[in-house]
Amino acid sequence: MLTRKEMVDALSDFKAARDAIIHADDDDFIHHLRLFVKQLDRNPLCQEVLANLPSFDVNAWLDAQIRGREHRRVVLDALDLPDNKDEQLAIYLDFVRSFVSDERKQMRAEGFGALFGKHKRSDAFGVAQSLIIRPFAEDLSRRIREAAAMTNPDMRDLAGVPLPRIPSESELGVFLSHKWVNKERVRRYHRVLEDLGYRPWLDEEEVVAGDVLHRALEAGMEKSCAAVFFVTPDFRDDRWLAQEVDFAMNRKIERAEKFQIITLVFDGAEVPKTLRRSVFVSVDNDLDGLRAIVRALPIELGPARWKERVVADKKEP
Repeated sequence: MLTRKEMVDALSDFKAARDAIIHADDDDFIHHLRLFVKQLDRNPLCQEVLANLPSFDVNAWLDAQIRGREHRRVVLDALDLPDNKDEQLAIYLDFVRSFVSDERKQMRAEGFGALFGKHKRSDAFGVAQSLIIRPFAEDLSRRIREAAAMTNPDMRDLAGVPLPRIPSESELGVFLSHKWVNKERVRRYHRVLEDLGYRPWLDEEEVVAGDVLHRALEAGMEKSCAAVFFVTPDFRDDRWLAQEVDFAMNRKIERAEKFQIITLVFDGAEVPKTLRRSVFVSVDNDLDGLRAIVRALPIELGPARWKERVVADKKEP
């Protein structure tokens, strides 16, 4: 059985490869299609779904459609697909593999487009995307979510979520920026955020001896969906804090709404100029501060469920 991390990574990897080929330009179409096919061969969820497809003679099916038509004229107006959804997926898969095959006898995307009278390379790729790749990717996405739910019962809720809404494990981080004198306060936030299922990043937990500090800070930011700045009267916009703000601003530009800068202001402290460009919240206590963080984070908490210890050794009705 796949772990949650393996499952999330498999879903995220498939989504990235799928989106890349669906939105590929003519120049990088074949490149992204090759990467997509590699994903089909390596992704454990893809393998599980595709291994269950029935054997189907795609060549015989295609010959039956073009038989009796003139060779040099438009051959097909549409694909006459079988009613069986598994056979449809088998046909799509055969074409997808054929488009990037190195064997001469296999049909390329250009040849597929020619069946519909599209002899220009870009037009042929467009036909291949709309008639083969998109419906294949959509059906496979649905089946992968179902496979995820069956493979790991803990993934049932996640498997029902559209793929674009599923963050990878490397995006669950919450970067906690603070002055050393406020370390104990920030540790409390770290513990609670971890209990809630996030991956809070704290320098004492993540930076080891020998690390280059600015690289460690940047790496921590790149694994996060948010940066939380704890501004107290002890907070000063010194060199390292300024660098952390710069990393956060750059990350915000790269990730847009998938990355948030959260500034908590305690005890009437003055907000540094570098942080005034983003929204900041004055909080009276740690409970208010935690609430402000959770509300601002771009990744929501999971669905309500009984704790495992509550239902342990009890049979489901």
